Amino acid sequence: MRRTILIIISIALTTLFFSLIYLSTYGVKTDNFNTFINTKVKEYNSKLNLKLDAVFIKLNLLQGSININTKDAILIAENNEIKILNTDINLNISQFIKKENSIKEIKKNYDNINKELKAFSNELNQKEQWVVISKVDKISEEKIKSIKKEAKKLFSKKNVFYVSSISGAGLESLIQSIGNRLASEKN
Repeated sequence: MRRTILIIISIALTTLFFSLIYLSTYGVKTDNFNTFINTKVKEYNSKLNLKLDAVFIKLNLLQGSININTKDAILIAENNEIKILNTDINLNISQFIKKENSIKEIKKNYDNINKELKAFSNELNQKEQWVVISKVDKISEEKIKSIKKEAKKLFSKKNVFYVSSISGAGLESLIQSIGNRLASEKN
Protein backbone atom coordinates (compact mmCIF):
# COMPACT_ATOMS: atom_id res chain seq x y z
CA MET A 1 0.00 0.00 0.00
CA ARG A 2 2.79 2.46 0.95
CA ARG A 3 4.68 1.57 -2.16
CA THR A 4 1.64 2.37 -4.35
CA ILE A 5 1.17 5.73 -2.63
CA LEU A 6 4.89 6.56 -3.07
CA ILE A 7 4.72 5.62 -6.76
CA ILE A 8 1.63 7.80 -7.28
CA ILE A 9 3.26 10.75 -5.45
CA SER A 10 6.49 10.27 -7.44
CA ILE A 11 4.62 10.22 -10.74
CA ALA A 12 2.62 13.33 -9.77
CA LEU A 13 5.76 15.24 -8.71
CA THR A 14 7.66 14.17 -11.84
CA THR A 15 4.75 15.26 -14.05
CA LEU A 16 4.55 18.59 -12.22
CA PHE A 17 8.31 19.11 -12.53
CA PHE A 18 8.38 18.43 -16.29
CA SER A 19 5.24 20.52 -16.84
CA LEU A 20 6.89 23.50 -15.11
CA ILE A 21 10.05 23.03 -17.18
CA TYR A 22 8.01 22.86 -20.40
CA LEU A 23 5.93 25.94 -19.52
CA SER A 24 9.09 27.86 -18.58
CA THR A 25 11.01 26.88 -21.71
CA TYR A 26 8.42 26.73 -24.48
CA GLY A 27 5.16 28.06 -23.06
CA VAL A 28 1.76 27.51 -24.59
CA LYS A 29 0.43 29.02 -27.80
CA THR A 30 -3.32 29.54 -27.81
CA ASP A 31 -6.00 31.41 -29.68
CA ASN A 32 -8.71 30.55 -27.15
CA PHE A 33 -8.68 34.09 -25.73
CA ASN A 34 -9.01 35.88 -29.07
CA THR A 35 -12.81 35.72 -29.31
CA PHE A 36 -13.19 36.65 -25.66
CA ILE A 37 -10.86 39.66 -26.01
CA ASN A 38 -12.55 40.85 -29.21
CA THR A 39 -15.99 40.49 -27.59
CA LYS A 40 -14.86 42.62 -24.63
CA VAL A 41 -13.47 45.26 -27.01
CA LYS A 42 -16.77 45.34 -28.93
CA GLU A 43 -18.75 45.56 -25.67
CA TYR A 44 -16.86 48.70 -24.84
CA ASN A 45 -17.14 50.23 -28.30
CA SER A 46 -18.92 48.49 -31.16
CA LYS A 47 -16.85 50.50 -33.68
CA LEU A 48 -13.63 48.81 -32.55
CA ASN A 49 -12.37 45.51 -33.85
CA LEU A 50 -9.23 43.70 -32.81
CA LYS A 51 -7.43 41.14 -34.97
CA LEU A 52 -5.14 38.94 -32.92
CA ASP A 53 -2.80 36.20 -33.89
CA ALA A 54 -2.04 33.54 -31.32
CA VAL A 55 -1.42 34.48 -27.71
CA PHE A 56 1.66 32.98 -26.04
CA ILE A 57 1.64 32.16 -22.34
CA LYS A 58 4.97 31.40 -20.71
CA LEU A 59 5.96 30.83 -17.10
CA ASN A 60 8.98 32.67 -15.67
CA LEU A 61 10.03 30.75 -12.58
CA LEU A 62 12.90 33.08 -11.66
CA GLN A 63 10.65 36.15 -11.51
CA GLY A 64 7.62 34.24 -10.29
CA SER A 65 5.53 35.59 -13.13
CA ILE A 66 3.48 34.64 -16.15
CA ASN A 67 4.26 36.35 -19.46
CA ILE A 68 1.39 36.79 -21.90
CA ASN A 69 2.44 37.96 -25.35
CA THR A 70 0.93 38.57 -28.75
CA LYS A 71 2.56 40.05 -31.81
CA ASP A 72 1.23 41.93 -34.82
CA ALA A 73 -2.25 42.68 -33.47
CA ILE A 74 -4.36 45.10 -35.50
CA LEU A 75 -6.86 47.46 -33.88
CA ILE A 76 -9.45 48.68 -36.36
CA ALA A 77 -11.21 51.90 -35.38
CA GLU A 78 -13.67 53.32 -37.90
CA ASN A 79 -11.82 51.86 -40.92
CA ASN A 80 -8.42 52.99 -39.60
CA GLU A 81 -5.95 50.25 -38.81
CA ILE A 82 -3.51 50.61 -35.95
CA LYS A 83 -0.76 48.01 -36.02
CA ILE A 84 0.36 46.95 -32.58
CA LEU A 85 3.67 45.20 -33.10
CA ASN A 86 4.07 43.65 -29.68
CA THR A 87 1.89 43.40 -26.60
CA ASP A 88 3.56 42.00 -23.52
CA ILE A 89 1.88 41.49 -20.17
CA ASN A 90 3.94 40.33 -17.21
CA LEU A 91 1.76 39.14 -14.38
CA ASN A 92 3.64 38.69 -11.13
CA ILE A 93 1.94 35.74 -9.47
CA SER A 94 2.58 36.74 -5.85
CA GLN A 95 1.57 40.37 -6.48
CA PHE A 96 -1.53 39.15 -8.28
CA ILE A 97 -2.46 36.93 -5.34
CA LYS A 98 -1.78 39.80 -2.91
CA LYS A 99 -3.58 42.21 -5.30
CA GLU A 100 -0.69 44.66 -5.35
CA ASN A 101 1.47 46.10 -8.09
CA SER A 102 4.41 48.41 -8.23
CA ILE A 103 5.20 51.22 -10.65
CA LYS A 104 8.84 50.15 -10.38
CA GLU A 105 7.87 46.71 -11.73
CA ILE A 106 6.00 48.41 -14.57
CA LYS A 107 9.10 50.51 -15.34
CA LYS A 108 11.30 47.39 -15.23
CA ASN A 109 9.00 45.62 -17.71
CA TYR A 110 8.93 48.75 -19.88
CA ASP A 111 12.74 48.89 -19.91
CA ASN A 112 12.99 45.18 -20.77
CA ILE A 113 10.58 45.59 -23.68
CA ASN A 114 12.58 48.58 -24.94
CA LYS A 115 15.82 46.63 -24.65
CA GLU A 116 14.32 43.87 -26.81
CA LEU A 117 12.91 46.45 -29.22
CA LYS A 118 16.26 48.22 -29.57
CA ALA A 119 18.02 44.89 -30.20
CA PHE A 120 15.45 44.14 -32.89
CA SER A 121 15.37 47.57 -34.54
CA ASN A 122 16.76 50.85 -33.26
CA GLU A 123 14.47 52.65 -35.73
CA LEU A 124 11.38 51.13 -34.07
CA ASN A 125 12.79 51.97 -30.66
CA GLN A 126 12.86 55.67 -31.63
CA LYS A 127 9.13 55.74 -32.48
CA GLU A 128 6.56 57.34 -30.18
CA GLN A 129 5.63 55.12 -27.24
CA TRP A 130 2.59 55.10 -25.00
CA VAL A 131 2.35 53.54 -21.56
CA VAL A 132 -1.04 52.09 -20.61
CA ILE A 133 -1.48 51.05 -16.99
CA SER A 134 -4.57 48.89 -16.70
CA LYS A 135 -6.77 47.46 -13.96
CA VAL A 136 -6.90 50.75 -12.07
CA ASP A 137 -10.30 49.67 -10.74
CA LYS A 138 -8.49 47.06 -8.62
CA ILE A 139 -6.55 49.57 -6.52
CA SER A 140 -7.48 52.34 -4.11
CA GLU A 141 -7.60 56.03 -5.06
CA GLU A 142 -4.67 56.63 -2.72
CA LYS A 143 -2.57 54.00 -4.50
CA ILE A 144 -3.54 55.42 -7.92
CA LYS A 145 -2.36 58.90 -6.83
CA SER A 146 0.92 57.39 -5.66
CA ILE A 147 1.36 55.50 -8.95
CA LYS A 148 0.58 58.62 -11.00
CA LYS A 149 3.10 60.66 -9.04
CA GLU A 150 5.82 58.04 -9.52
CA ALA A 151 4.90 57.46 -13.17
CA LYS A 152 5.23 61.19 -13.86
CA LYS A 153 8.89 60.92 -12.82
CA LEU A 154 9.62 57.63 -14.58
CA PHE A 155 7.74 58.29 -17.84
CA SER A 156 8.06 62.10 -18.02
CA LYS A 157 8.26 62.25 -21.82
CA LYS A 158 5.70 59.56 -22.60
CA ASN A 159 1.94 59.51 -22.94
CA VAL A 160 0.71 57.61 -19.87
CA PHE A 161 -2.87 56.36 -19.58
CA TYR A 162 -4.61 54.76 -16.60
CA VAL A 163 -7.48 52.52 -17.65
CA SER A 164 -9.95 49.93 -16.49
CA SER A 165 -11.71 47.70 -18.98
CA ILE A 166 -14.23 46.75 -16.27
CA SER A 167 -15.36 50.22 -15.15
CA GLY A 168 -14.34 51.99 -18.38
CA ALA A 169 -12.25 54.50 -16.47
CA GLY A 170 -9.67 56.19 -18.69
CA LEU A 171 -10.70 54.35 -21.86
CA GLU A 172 -12.46 57.35 -23.39
CA SER A 173 -9.28 59.42 -23.00
CA LEU A 174 -7.14 56.64 -24.50
CA ILE A 175 -9.48 56.12 -27.47
CA GLN A 176 -9.74 59.85 -28.09
CA SER A 177 -5.95 60.14 -28.00
CA ILE A 178 -5.64 57.27 -30.49
CA GLY A 179 -8.16 59.02 -32.75
CA ASN A 180 -6.30 62.34 -32.46
CA ARG A 181 -3.01 60.59 -33.24
CA LEU A 182 -4.52 58.89 -36.31
CA ALA A 183 -5.97 62.21 -37.49
CA SER A 184 -2.58 63.90 -37.14
CA GLU A 185 -1.00 61.09 -39.21
CA LYS A 186 -3.43 61.79 -42.07
CA ASN A 187 -2.47 65.48 -42.15
